[in-house]
Amino acid sequence: MLTALSHTSYVNEQKRKNNKVQSYERLEFLGDAVVELLVCTRLYENYNNLSEGTMAQIKAAVASEDILSEIAKKLDLGSFILFGKGEEASGGRNKKSILADVFEALVAAVFIDSKKNLKLVSQIFDPLLENYITLYLKGNKIFDYKTKLQELTQEVYKSLPNYQISTEGENFKAKVIVNNKVYGEGEGCSKKEAEKKAAAEAYKKLLKEVSNNGGKEI
Repeated sequence: MLTALSHTSYVNEQKRKNNKVQSYERLEFLGDAVVELLVCTRLYENYNNLSEGTMAQIKAAVASEDILSEIAKKLDLGSFILFGKGEEASGGRNKKSILADVFEALVAAVFIDSKKNLKLVSQIFDPLLENYITLYLKGNKIFDYKTKLQELTQEVYKSLPNYQISTEGENFKAKVIVNNKVYGEGEGCSKKEAEKKAAAEAYKKLLKEVSNNGGKEI
């Protein structure tokens, strides 16, 4: 559990004293997949009337950085994250990307500590995620640009956007491809941040093209 709360800045400072200290990044990678699985399973089992496209939209919304960071704030996870002095001073405890990543790392830590007992993990985290599924279905559009872009591409092309991720140093770079064409690029300190920026650029560009074309397929 300590690993799930250890930011890279803290690990870098502690390595001089303890080489065994690890950051939450690998756990966050696993947690990202587990959170999506929890949401998808919930939607598939409890909402038989939803189409694949609608379920994809809800998954993108509920598993977004905005929502996961909001859940992290409700759990007060920011108070427990271990930071290096620099990140602490720059307000790391309030950064959405960090809070969302730590929440995913926490989910992964519970998943591993429970010996991959997905039922137990769902019992703990499903109530937190279900609240936002309900909000979405009631018409509260909690989505970000990733969800907006997904809805638009489904409407225009009947397909989903494809994200390609690369790394440069400690940063992530994302390209979003729609209908075999790169529509947006973004860079950030997390994969989600990079994807979000790429999606915002792509959404604005595609929406403009659709509007100029009278709402028809481009």
